[in-house]
Amino acid sequence: MLWGAGYIYLERRALLEYELLKGNIECVAFCVRDKVAGQIEGVPVIDPEEIKEYEFDYILVFSDLYFEEIKREIVHELGYKENVVLSSKILLIYGFDFKRYIDVYRNPVTIVCKDCLAAVIYHNLHLPFSSPFSLTAMTDGEFFKLLSNFDHYFNSELFLVNDADINRGIYATAALGDIIDNVKIMMYHYRDFREAKEAWVRRKKRVNTNRFLFIASISNEIELGVFKSCKIPGRKLGFVTDPDFEDGEIFYYLPRYRYYAMNSADKYGQTLSNYLRNNDFLSHGVDVLKMLSGDPDFVREI
Repeated sequence: MLWGAGYIYLERRALLEYELLKGNIECVAFCVRDKVAGQIEGVPVIDPEEIKEYEFDYILVFSDLYFEEIKREIVHELGYKENVVLSSKILLIYGFDFKRYIDVYRNPVTIVCKDCLAAVIYHNLHLPFSSPFSLTAMTDGEFFKLLSNFDHYFNSELFLVNDADINRGIYATAALGDIIDNVKIMMYHYRDFREAKEAWVRRKKRVNTNRFLFIASISNEIELGVFKSCKIPGRKLGFVTDPDFEDGEIFYYLPRYRYYAMNSADKYGQTLSNYLRNNDFLSHGVDVLKMLSGDPDFVREI
């Protein structure tokens, strides 16, 4: 079901038609307010009150400014579940494929990484944050310690180490484990530990234990060996700075990274972990939907 047929629809019409040509979707009707036509390109135009007469899996909303308002109407007035409503912004995702998108939408991937990469991916794909590690950060040492006994640390309760002091530019530090044996996590983007823990608990409820994806930036042979040997309950992806480390199964080299690091005027791309959080990686370096869905052919440049 398509909701809206205005200028946003016209802007994204070609992207929609590509999915139609691939056989990924079928449009049953346009749902619009104040309809003035019976059909658009052979597809029926209906009022919201008529929507119950049609069978469909998703409602694709062609309105950015009023998306949340329309979603509330669909959920609260028309009685559909919230996860039926999708923004047409998803059509703008680089390398978009509706079937792949629905795969990770219905069966979320819980990303475990040392920094905000998970949050950047979820945000860019318009997906719920299905990992409590979104908007957190760890040192390399703490991250690899987490992986060394992941189930133990992950199933423990998050506790406070040092609270935030916004006036002094200090973020809260939390930990998993116990007082003696723990993994420290920096809770960036939060005013204090209380707010950080609320987000942690909320996102932990969305975790898909059947679809963990562990992502690491690998800069030396020691990290390579540790990441390869660690026993963790999910798929591993390690991005490396040396093409000799690449094996096409766990470890992948990104040619664009070296160019970006050497030519970044503000030196933002000097480290691989910084590059992985950059839109250049998500749009040109990899096909993110392929990467999440497990397709090994996800690197866009070789």
